[in-house]
Amino acid sequence: MRQGAMTRSSAPQSAIATPARLTARLTARLTARLAAHTPRGWALRLALAAIYLGGWSALSQIHLQTSDLERFYIPAALVALHGRPLFIYSVSHLRDYPLANGPLSIAPLVGALALAGWLGWLRSMALTRLVIVAIYSLFSLLLAREAVHLVDRHAPAPLRGARRLLVYEVFLISLQLWQSMLYYGHVEQPLMLWLALVGVRRLGQGKPRSAGVWLALALLTRTTALTIIIPVALLLLARADWRALRRFGVTLAAVVACGLLPFALADGPDLLYSLVTFHNSVAVNGGNLWTLVAGTPLAVIPQRADGVVVVVATLALAALVLRARPDLRATSRDFYGLLALCSLCHPAFVNIFWPYYFLEAFTFAAIWWLAGIGALASAGGRMRWLLWAAAPVGLTLLGQARQFALAQQAAASGSAPNTAAWNLLTCCALIAVMATLAWRLSRRPPVAGLAA
Repeated sequence: MRQGAMTRSSAPQSAIATPARLTARLTARLTARLAAHTPRGWALRLALAAIYLGGWSALSQIHLQTSDLERFYIPAALVALHGRPLFIYSVSHLRDYPLANGPLSIAPLVGALALAGWLGWLRSMALTRLVIVAIYSLFSLLLAREAVHLVDRHAPAPLRGARRLLVYEVFLISLQLWQSMLYYGHVEQPLMLWLALVGVRRLGQGKPRSAGVWLALALLTRTTALTIIIPVALLLLARADWRALRRFGVTLAAVVACGLLPFALADGPDLLYSLVTFHNSVAVNGGNLWTLVAGTPLAVIPQRADGVVVVVATLALAALVLRARPDLRATSRDFYGLLALCSLCHPAFVNIFWPYYFLEAFTFAAIWWLAGIGALASAGGRMRWLLWAAAPVGLTLLGQARQFALAQQAAASGSAPNTAAWNLLTCCALIAVMATLAWRLSRRPPVAGLAA
């Protein structure tokens, strides 16, 4: 009788466990096929990539606002498409907001518009967005692939099964990526981040010239890449690797000069205005560290020299961390934490503060955090590792808090009584995140699982 009761009680447990086991088996089989270099594996990867691109294209049809894609990216690309590629910065005369990034940011866009024109879709903005987002989403896939490979190199063993899929999802469907690409139309950010990650990897492989090329292309895509290039250059300087620094610097300068020189010769004033002096004509919109000097004589600094302050702050933070951590290398896990910290200098000190500025810092912080997954092997390390999830999660929340503040401000035409409170809140939160990251990166990790 007792044995029969035990049999009956174990049956429901077996039934409950079966779906979990089936899910685990399906996940393991899926990831094994994805990792296999076979025709089936490649076919599965292509199918999933097509589904991902199609999903982003479908989401692009949810048009929440007129984004920067319509404001100045597409107008600039149309100038190039109509036979005047060296005059893409002339849209600064036609729009309130110019093309404030390098020419590589719209190179894929010109191809996307050409394809949309060939399909007869160019007169429909909805169909045009469908093509544009599908093409630029390819760079999100490349970015995620590079990030996961970085995590693999720092983990005790390559990620497998559900863990690998979850790590991919952190980069492929993050809220920050959605906010940047779809809501604000900055489709160039994943392209820049992918180029930058490859550049840092090439430096870690002992190829400074190649790193200079890739990081120069990142800078020609998006000017915020400067906050990534500065710690890379200072790393070589701190190590007194003069040969590598010379090769890296000369190659980077040559590629950037060759990329910008034709535009400078053809339309120099518009290029200078778009990439350098535009911010001097725009009022500070609050929410970052300039909130602390609002209404004081120091408020003139962000209006006149916010770019200079961003560069100086990046130099200072990178120098302080590298001085405290002479063990850091381009292959170090904590170096990606330093890149996250330096990337925060742009949203912290720029005079026009938008939520999508956090995507760069989020990406590096997520790589830094996930690369410490080896800490799961010990109880103490596991708790510390889970605690540091606050870095990417906190940056995501900061982006959403900033978005909420801007929405409140827009709804009240800039005179909302709680605008000042929200600006102060995001300012203090940003300071807290940067200070905590700087403190953590200046100390050697406490356990092997969090090795630098």
